[in-house]
Amino acid sequence: MSKAETTVNEIDVTTTLPIYARSEANNRDNRRKKAARVKEQRGVVRAMIHGHACRVLQMARVFNPNPVFDVSLTRIRRRSAKPLDDDNLRTSLKAVRDGVADALGIDDGDTKRLRFTYAQEPGSDFGVRIQIKSTGGTVNL
Repeated sequence: MSKAETTVNEIDVTTTLPIYARSEANNRDNRRKKAARVKEQRGVVRAMIHGHACRVLQMARVFNPNPVFDVSLTRIRRRSAKPLDDDNLRTSLKAVRDGVADALGIDDGDTKRLRFTYAQEPGSDFGVRIQIKSTGGTVNL
């Protein structure tokens, strides 16, 4: 019996959620109000992408026991709103990042297994687009 190799295609799941990602860096809200907003965003993201994340994990683990995920978070803003600068963009998407990491079951500080990129674009309404990719590479059969 001989061994065969096959190349695995990229796993790619994208979803858009109607979340208003506001900058928390310069926000002067009451800390309880801010904590409640962050908790709600994180929970909504975790719940909404949990099914997608489970499917991605199952497919990725078939090819690699410790898969690496590239997650792209895109803040969609109204056309009339000004874009955020880089540091405010990251803080506006922190709760979303934590929710994605929770759904994947990976600590968001594990940069070897979970890599995040951030972007923003104008749209007709606000939201956050989450794209999760994993490349399997070569598998021995």
